[in-house]
Amino acid sequence: MDLERLYEILDIEDPSEFMYFENLAELLEYEDPFDPDVVYQLMGQVDLETFCQLIESYFDDIIGSIPGEESEMIQLLESEKDNLMTLCKPEEGDDHGILRLSDRLMLFKEWYSEIASCSVEKDDEVTMMPPRDAFAEARLARLGEEIVLDFSSALNYGDE
Repeated sequence: MDLERLYEILDIEDPSEFMYFENLAELLEYEDPFDPDVVYQLMGQVDLETFCQLIESYFDDIIGSIPGEESEMIQLLESEKDNLMTLCKPEEGDDHGILRLSDRLMLFKEWYSEIASCSVEKDDEVTMMPPRDAFAEARLARLGEEIVLDFSSALNYGDE
């Protein structure tokens, strides 16, 4: 995958347009993995102050959907939000900082959308799904749909 294909997926024409919640959501929620070099290129060109705000907003949205009794998952996500927000403030010209940010972002994406698995019980049927999908189900639960969420098997973030 090249940078132009990533722009197409993110529905942007150039990095200056990476400024909306939906852009970050698409980057993190896209089903297939991205080439780390392409993500590094993108991170080197986006406005990092805006990106940092998007990280905060995105993680706050996820955390707000998780039931309070899932405190370990909430802590994990708060910690990762803090890590990413710190990394999106590298010194001017710090290519290693951009590399750390893009690597950490892809580590999270891999865990969030591809590797980790959560248990969701709905209508007497248990389904295993990535945290990305379980958090969407958690939003439905907040709207009154009866489901049982178990994030315990996804708490090994970064241990894969």
